[in-house]
Formats: sequence, structure tokens, C-alpha cells
Amino acid sequence: MLYYLMVHFAILGSVLGHVQLSNPAPFRGRSNPHTKNLDYNNNAPVAPGAFPCKGYHVAAMADPTGEGTPTATWKTGEQASFTFGEGAPHGGGSCQASLSYDSGKTWTVIHSFMGGCPLAPVSFTVPADAPVKNNILGSWSWVNHVGNREFYQNCFALNVEQGSGGTPKIPFSQRPPIFVANLGNGCTTVEGFDPIYPNPGPDVTGAGTAGGLAGDCGAAVPPPTGNQPTPPDSAPAPGFDPGPSASVAPGTSTSVASSAGPAATGGISTDGSCGGGKSCAAPNCCSSSSYCGTSSAHCGVGCQPEFGTCSQSNDTVKRRSLTRHDHYNRLN
Repeated sequence: MLYYLMVHFAILGSVLGHVQLSNPAPFRGRSNPHTKNLDYNNNAPVAPGAFPCKGYHVAAMADPTGEGTPTATWKTGEQASFTFGEGAPHGGGSCQASLSYDSGKTWTVIHSFMGGCPLAPVSFTVPADAPVKNNILGSWSWVNHVGNREFYQNCFALNVEQGSGGTPKIPFSQRPPIFVANLGNGCTTVEGFDPIYPNPGPDVTGAGTAGGLAGDCGAAVPPPTGNQPTPPDSAPAPGFDPGPSASVAPGTSTSVASSAGPAATGGISTDGSCGGGKSCAAPNCCSSSSYCGTSSAHCGVGCQPEFGTCSQSNDTVKRRSLTRHDHYNRLN
């Protein structure tokens, strides 16, 4: 009898040991009045191969007036928020708010919280130039401070309406892709740290703690300052194959590509963009997306040799650096 009680409480603890999004109400969540198939473990982490949204978005987006009914309306240039319920927050961690306009194939980060999430409700401003559209996907994603190395995500449907607007810090198309780790994609987080996102975007709360990432998590990109568009000067965080299987694919990206390339000004790049006569300073390579950097995404397939140095030495240096970083994290 004692054995069965121990098993029961162990299972109960695992279910109640995590936090899930409460508002906006997520797909298959208890707080969602449109839920048809309740997931009693909706606060469980995402399993490898189940990104994004544990796959729940597929049926929901196919039923826009049923279980895919929007549970939030956000306005451009105005505040939105996340509230949480059910479970322990595992000491907090880092989380992101993201939007997808193509049914989950790509995700654009609109705010990054580095540390203290989800210890309390969080609020953020919807980008002034976020495209206005109904029935799109929203996401709250989280990497926890303590506990098993996992990745959490709850998704929901929402409408984005025209609001007070304003001047965006950078164009929406240049915002970073969602950060994903601990799903077999070559990037892991380190327990006891609030990870610093390699590319958090221009809207950030908190500073995080250095040393919280291990493996190939993408090169660090500082948040731009001021209100001028600042293209990234290194690779975005690794993402996933957006196909039906949602399989993990290290080194790929979930970013929304910009429709307009960098301006052709000539000379050596001073803003991280390249192409059109503007070259990268050595040892940077010019990627197929016309940005300078030293990662495999820039120096591998798609490198534009006429606008930057495409050499194996860049990848070699990067791999050695990652090896040292991995060794450090194993010792600490």
C-alpha cells in the first residue's frame, strides 16, 4: 500500500511541479472555455519532436470558431500580459513572448524576459508595427532555472488590432526568432542559471546570468539601442524544421525573413549588413540573408564570397570555442 501511495504522490508531484499559462488561455488548457480535449498535463514540458505548441495548434487553427477561437486581443503599441497558474515556477528562469503569422511555421519574438519568469505576471508592449490580423498564434515559452533541463511552451489564438501605434524600435521583420533549447537541437541550458538569450530582440526585461547556455545556441547579439533599425550581426538562435513532424534540426532558424535587403552603400559594413557592394570586415562572412557574422549559418552554405571571407577557419574557431564552453559547464 505504501508503495502505491509513493507512486501516486510522485506522479502528482510531477504534474503539479510546473507552471502553465493561464491568461491568455492556451490550447487544451483548463482556463480555455473552448477546449474540447483537455490536457490534464498541459503544464508538462514539450517533448522532442513536439515543437511547436505540442502540436495542439494544428487542430485549433483548423477550427477557428471552435477550439481555435482567439482568447486574447492585443493592440499594436499597447500593453499585453501573461498570467500563470497551477504549479511551482522552478525558481523562475527566462521566457519569451512570440507571434506566428503562418500557423506556427515561423515565430517572431516580441519580448524577452531574462530571469524571474514566471515568478509573477509579466507585461510587455505589442510592437507598434506588428501586422494587424485575426486568428494568429501567440506563444509563451520558458526555460526553467532549476529542475530537469526542459523547454516549456503554451500556445493560444489571438487577434492583433490597430492600437495607438508609435515608432517601432526595429522593423517587425527584423525581430529575432524564438529561442529553443533542451530538445535535442544542440543547445542546452545549465541548471541554476537564468539563460541570457543569444538574440533577445530590442525589448528585454532583466539581465539573466552568464554561463547559462551550452552547445550551439547561436552567437550573442546585443539588443539594439535607440529607435533606428539595427540588423543582427550574427546568427539567430537555432530553430526547427517547420514541417508536419516538427523535428529538431540544429543550426536552422525559425526567423521571419525581411522582405527588404540592406541598402547598398558600398565599402566595409559598419552596421552588420552586407551585399549590394558593402562587404564584411574580416573574419566575418556575408550570409545569404545579407548579414555579417562568423557562425556556420553565415560561413557555410549560402555564404556570399564577393561580400565577405568564406573560409573554413571561421567554423573551426567557432567549434573550438563551443568545445571550451561545454567543458567549462561540465566542471561547474
